[in-house]
Amino acid sequence: GKLVNRVTNDIETLNEMFSSVIVNMSQNLLVMTGVIVMMFMTDAYLASLVCVTIPFLFMVIVIFRAQARSAYRIIRTKIADLNTFLNENISGIRVTQIFVQEKKQFEKFKKINKEFYSANIRQLNIYAIFRPLIDFFRWFAIGTIIYFGAQALVEDKISYGMIIMFLAYIGTFFEPIGELAE
Repeated sequence: GKLVNRVTNDIETLNEMFSSVIVNMSQNLLVMTGVIVMMFMTDAYLASLVCVTIPFLFMVIVIFRAQARSAYRIIRTKIADLNTFLNENISGIRVTQIFVQEKKQFEKFKKINKEFYSANIRQLNIYAIFRPLIDFFRWFAIGTIIYFGAQALVEDKISYGMIIMFLAYIGTFFEPIGELAE
């Protein structure tokens, strides 16, 4: 069961990495770099206000990646355990029936399945915390640009269009962050 799990899941994971992950990661990094460069070329003051969130984002991403990697490893282990159990019990069903062990095997299955379920719930909880944090930083950057941009607008240092442009830049900048962390 563990070997079958390794072969099928690892090959699928490698295929996904080479077919889409590397391409998406490169694209996202280029987009984020381009947006930062364009922001600084347009208005360094507003760009620096947006960049204040980057260290905090980096910290959240590092913590998320460590937690997500741990949860994913546990899930893979639990899938292997589940596949092993099913393989052994399906191939040895006659022995289980001869010794009247169906109820005992069913209880073992329920235990292994519950562990797998709990591992999946842990991973979902990690993502349920991470995604809103990214959105929080996005909205914090938007609020900061609106606040300081409005002050600069009143002082006639920037135009209304500049604020709108920075809001669009923020949306473009934060969109790939979640994908990169995953």
